[in-house]
Amino acid sequence: MSNNKLSFSISSKPSSRPTKQLPINNDESQKQQVFVTEFDPSKILPQKQSDHVIPALENQWKPQNKMRNLDIALRLSSDDPNLRFELEAPTIMADADPAGSYGLILRSKEEKEKKPSSDNVSVQRFKEDMVNLPDDRGADEFVGVPVEGYGAAVLSAYGWSEGMGVGRRETKDVPIVQYVRKNFDREGLGFIPETNKEDPTKKKSRYSGPQMVAPKGPDGRNRHVVGIDEKLVPRELKGIHAGKTVRVIEGRHEGLKGNVLEKFESKSSSKVVLKLSRSGEKVTVRIDEVAEVGSVDEENWSRKATKTRKRDREEGEKRVKEEKAPPSWLTSRIRVRVISKDFKRGKLYLKKGEVVDVIGPRVCDISMDETNELVQGIDQDILETALPRCGGPVLVLFGKHKGVFGNLVEKDNEKETGVVRDADSHELLNVRLEQVAEYIGDPSDIGY
Repeated sequence: MSNNKLSFSISSKPSSRPTKQLPINNDESQKQQVFVTEFDPSKILPQKQSDHVIPALENQWKPQNKMRNLDIALRLSSDDPNLRFELEAPTIMADADPAGSYGLILRSKEEKEKKPSSDNVSVQRFKEDMVNLPDDRGADEFVGVPVEGYGAAVLSAYGWSEGMGVGRRETKDVPIVQYVRKNFDREGLGFIPETNKEDPTKKKSRYSGPQMVAPKGPDGRNRHVVGIDEKLVPRELKGIHAGKTVRVIEGRHEGLKGNVLEKFESKSSSKVVLKLSRSGEKVTVRIDEVAEVGSVDEENWSRKATKTRKRDREEGEKRVKEEKAPPSWLTSRIRVRVISKDFKRGKLYLKKGEVVDVIGPRVCDISMDETNELVQGIDQDILETALPRCGGPVLVLFGKHKGVFGNLVEKDNEKETGVVRDADSHELLNVRLEQVAEYIGDPSDIGY
């Protein structure tokens, strides 16, 4: 075992530097009395924390300190008899000495160019500060005031107490925030990032793993400042990559959402492998056929798809309406009846007339029987077929026996059915009453 020796020396001369001790307002002579009213081994007696206060420093700022030339002149005037401080004369003196110049400081021409340099002034001030600097007492300086309570002790001298706000507006509960880096590859002047071994042309950041950023705010914008207890989230990579949620905007799987499993390059174009959200099926599509969820491309596709669905729905409703509507049965030389109370203010309600001319598939001109008035542009929707008495001539207007001319044998108004005898074959045909109308023209005009 080796013998280690320790030696030290103590200076016998007292230090010439004045020792300044901070006055501490800590009355340890007053003892606190604590009365025991109950005993609970899980609790400890409350201990009163001593109130440490470091007196505020006196405001030592002086306006003349900024007038450095004047300060130097005042201090050096006693050494140099040719340098003195004088006030400027209010009027021009008649006996002015041409060898001197007047102002706040009167200098002779010989001493005019002998100005104290800034280096000498700085050295002089440094020496003064070193003389007035107190000795370092080491850890003994923190015996009276603990390190953790030093800030509170300083603020207490200026009237601050625990619970009060700080700053000009005395803001309480000031949150502690941390700044989040925007660019992970910028380290300041002289920083040289590492190169990527796989691709030497690309620079590699020294930060490994996903970059952590602040979570987005309630308005959806990126933040760069977060609370001290708030956790960071991995930074989202731009563009379409593995793990990204996208929507197919073209092709066979248009409108479906999925997660990108893989991205690869083919001979023709870039492609991605998706796992569809609904079915879980894996499909391969071109990268230009997908768009990020929430991107501008998806919004444009959604707007276009909405217009397309609306147009298809309107066309479908129109088609269904046309299918449900009765077919066009208007033809010349048949008798019809007006069934609209609103047409011509009801003057022609239930009046019969002859179809003179068919203008369109569902519009015709009618000559009224009673007045021989020609009414033009009547729609088929406000007309119904008029039937003759049994044995009268009728024409089948639509249905299975469309175009058959014959005689009405019988009719059943309750069931709205009738029997027609074909003029050529004398065959009895069962028809609905709405399918036939009285024909008042020449049968030869229709091929009979």
